[in-house]
Amino acid sequence: MPSSEQQSEHSQQEDKVLETREDLKFPHDLDTQPTQTEPLQPSTQSSSSSSYIWTVLGSGSYNKVWRSDFSEPMPLVLGESYPGPWVLKYPIPSGDSVTNAMNSSERAVRVWNEINSQSLPKAGYYKKGWVAPYITNTRPATDNEIALKLIDIFCKQRRIVIDAAIKGNFLTRNDTGEVLLVDVDLALKRSNSLASIDFAKMLDRRTAHYWSDPLLQQEKPKTLEITKNLLYLEDQFDSPLIDELCKQGLLTLKNIQALTWLSVNRLPLTPSLFQKIATLNNDEIEVTDILLRTLYKIEQASQRTKFISGVTSIQFFPMTTSSVDENMEKPESAVINHPKK
Repeated sequence: MPSSEQQSEHSQQEDKVLETREDLKFPHDLDTQPTQTEPLQPSTQSSSSSSYIWTVLGSGSYNKVWRSDFSEPMPLVLGESYPGPWVLKYPIPSGDSVTNAMNSSERAVRVWNEINSQSLPKAGYYKKGWVAPYITNTRPATDNEIALKLIDIFCKQRRIVIDAAIKGNFLTRNDTGEVLLVDVDLALKRSNSLASIDFAKMLDRRTAHYWSDPLLQQEKPKTLEITKNLLYLEDQFDSPLIDELCKQGLLTLKNIQALTWLSVNRLPLTPSLFQKIATLNNDEIEVTDILLRTLYKIEQASQRTKFISGVTSIQFFPMTTSSVDENMEKPESAVINHPKK
């Protein structure tokens, strides 16, 4: 029979496990200032029947990352029945307030749930960081799969994933082939997100090394091309027009790829030119740079003709005026009311 001291020690262990379980079940009530050893170093709280371990996955420029290794299923997010495993991320503070805003736990949870609500369990807060489901039975998504998913995300949420070509940011389920975005830090929404707008103000400077990375250019050329062209398209068209193009199914991979020559040369895109591109692609006619250059010149000539025609009609269109207008146009001294004789 265990001694009273052993019973006391066992009771204390159970109390700790129960406390841990309570924390896991109610993450919103957690202390937001955990000690340096939890979970910065993997910790174990155990009893005779259960243990809760966070295993280090790595530490990048923006986050420290752990994976749960629990001896029994444990939901972590309020209102979500998913029992694990989990990924835990602690944002790494930087000296750049814009980067901190982009990398905040609040934004990460919101963007994850916005993009993945139809496919994955919800993310939620945990201590100084946030947790999301650890997705198993997956592989890294291919270049073509990512490119297609980028367009899908753009049409549904109007977000552009700037670092989409980084390995591991997109995964593909082995069983269903579904493509998932699991790193949402740089999923920008430049229309109404203050954090995204601030980050995008110096986007070229912030991402110069990314676009020029030779390995990414070799492994993910289509992903890089589609990302750049979506940024270009969003600069050219307003939101209602983009919504309409998405609704009509015109933002296809081929149509977006066809914008590269215009994007690289920073030339304006008109709705009628985009419609011509879409028509050619629909008819299986390859839109080469030479063809696109010709289409662009024709479009520019048409725009100039319309402009000149408009100016000419304003200048030479015969104008008629009423007697009231004539009197208003004459000098006051010229308007004389002669008395009847």
